[in-house]
Amino acid sequence: MPTSSHDNPFAEWLRTHAVPLTHLDPEASLDDLEPLRATTGHTADMPRDENTRFGFTIDATALEPAEPGSVEAAFSDAELGLSIADFHQAHPPACGNADLAPGPDRIRIQSAYLHTPVLEAFDAILHTPTSTVADNLDDM
Repeated sequence: MPTSSHDNPFAEWLRTHAVPLTHLDPEASLDDLEPLRATTGHTADMPRDENTRFGFTIDATALEPAEPGSVEAAFSDAELGLSIADFHQAHPPACGNADLAPGPDRIRIQSAYLHTPVLEAFDAILHTPTSTVADNLDDM
């Protein structure tokens, strides 16, 4: 269950700065929407396996709830659904706002977390609340 945005000041920042997405053009390029990050559902983990055609397998791995301190937890706490946030506005040096709540310190990559100062590492994040893995991967 998400915590209150009062417990997560960065979630409150997201609530006022992120843009909920209600329409997507399936014909448009998605290059500008990287990196895509999921909060719940399943992810396609790719463990190495030298005995397979491409040297790895694809496993549908259930995602655990977002870790506190992660960008996924902040988006979940903000309760925005599918949304995008431009982090240029959140960079303390760029906006000169020393009172801004510290940003997330990790981001989920597949089913693991990369510990990094998210606001410095990414220009923007597209939040996808749910992720699924295609069920016909054996046919590829």
